[in-house]
Amino acid sequence: MRDEAGSTLKRLAFFTLTPRQAGDGSGQHTLSSSSINEIDCLMTVKEEDMEAFRQALDYYVTYRDMIDKTGIKDSLDQAVAFEFFQESFDPPVHAIDVRL
Repeated sequence: MRDEAGSTLKRLAFFTLTPRQAGDGSGQHTLSSSSINEIDCLMTVKEEDMEAFRQALDYYVTYRDMIDKTGIKDSLDQAVAFEFFQESFDPPVHAIDVRL
């Protein structure tokens, strides 16, 4: 995030998966997740946003087989998780621009 002048970076947010979204690791290809304590933001998004996310994954033609085998499209829900660089929020905030 940047301030209104657009010159100063305010927060570096990394997309991550919750342990539930990553699954139990029993499949052929497993996904990594952040622990609940590492997650700084849990943001609820609309279903249309999730559909756009799933469609964006379709553009990775080279990785399509891997994406399908991980089941990531089916394991995601409307809770999007982020870790913030050099910040810690407990409990997690509800949006990436909170407390800037």
